[in-house]
Amino acid sequence: MFWKTHRKEPAPQPESAATQAGKELLNDSKRILSSFVLTIITALVTVPLFIILYRYMPDIIIPWGKGMRIDHILLIIVIFALLRVAAYFIRYFLYGASVIVLLVLLVGQFVGGFGYSDVYRNYYDLVTYVGSNPVKIPFLSATKTDIPNGVIIRQAIDYNSPVVRDFAVRSSTKYFKDANYDYEYRHAVKYFSIFKVMTLWNYTNDPKGEDYFATASESIKLMAGDCDDYSILMAACIKAVGGEVRLIRTVNHMYPEVKICTYEEFPAIIDLIKNRLFFKESLGNRIYYHLDEWNNIWLNFDYTNIYPGGAFMEDEIMGIMEI
Repeated sequence: MFWKTHRKEPAPQPESAATQAGKELLNDSKRILSSFVLTIITALVTVPLFIILYRYMPDIIIPWGKGMRIDHILLIIVIFALLRVAAYFIRYFLYGASVIVLLVLLVGQFVGGFGYSDVYRNYYDLVTYVGSNPVKIPFLSATKTDIPNGVIIRQAIDYNSPVVRDFAVRSSTKYFKDANYDYEYRHAVKYFSIFKVMTLWNYTNDPKGEDYFATASESIKLMAGDCDDYSILMAACIKAVGGEVRLIRTVNHMYPEVKICTYEEFPAIIDLIKNRLFFKESLGNRIYYHLDEWNNIWLNFDYTNIYPGGAFMEDEIMGIMEI
């Protein structure tokens, strides 16, 4: 009889406490790294998504001091929280997509195209936009009626005059020659240069009991007059260099507004105003704007402010003149 012998396998030895602790530490490190990467990705996506959705967010003001707006803070928190939760369930897809995007940006950076420097500039513009907390002023599209003395004012905007054209062109190139900005915003920079030249304006009343409307070519010689005269000259200058401008009549005032950009381009324009061209003038102040039904941004170019997009002297609009 043959006896079949079986070799008994040695029982697995329990892991040492040090080994178990090492594995737990490794797993914890992986979880922390994963959470960190997902948080960074979520933050990068939150900023542009906030820019898109913010225009539809109603103002939420809490009665603290003069009133504190919290709608932008709430929107950022909600967007970030929802994206962060969603990121956990699609994290493996995000990891792969992130690697591909990084490689594409690396190629673009060295061979031409969209690269890391472009990403930095765009996000810098967006963060500036959020930090400046621009104020959208309600603008009734139905209020597109002409303003009193409209015929006289239109005639006074003699932008085709050689005197006006010469003044406008020289003013549009007087400032910001060495400023660093994208070529696509050169027109806005020209308008801003004209605005800076016009800060030399001296307010002078009309004859008592009368309305006097000086032509643009007349005001160039004086650089003085009331709000109507200033608006006429500013409108003529912007028109003379190819810009779009309109005059806004309020109860006791008139001021010019200039079409600067589309809403999507607004972060870059805010960066120009706040960080490059009017840093000292706008420091600690906000940008106020009107958004029309075609998604265009209009900024206040009034002499009552020392930077484009300053606070409106009066919000209630009585009439609009398209130039």
